[in-house]
Amino acid sequence: MEIVVTQMQMGAVAGFLRGYVVIEGVRAPFKAVAYGRFGGQNVSITFTPKGRSGLRSKGLDPEDLALHVQHLIVQGQFKVDDSVKPPSPTGL
Repeated sequence: MEIVVTQMQMGAVAGFLRGYVVIEGVRAPFKAVAYGRFGGQNVSITFTPKGRSGLRSKGLDPEDLALHVQHLIVQGQFKVDDSVKPPSPTGL
C-alpha cells in the first residue's frame, strides 16, 4: 500500500490534507483533517465516492481501510508529492 499526500494546508489547530492511497491497483483519493492536542496526534480521513467504489470493487472495506490509513499517517508512513509546497512561516 502506498499513501501519498498531494495537498496540505496547515492551521494553528488543524491541518487539512488531500491525497490518495494505492492498494491492489486501485487509486482511492481521500480528504483528511489532522490535529494533535489533548490525547495526542490524530487524523480523520474520508475517501471520495469514486475511491470508495474502487475499493469495494476489489472486495476491500473502505471504513476498515480508512482506520488503517489513519494509523499509518499518524506514524508518518506516507509520502508527500513533490508538487506540495512547504508550509509558509505563518502555517498557511
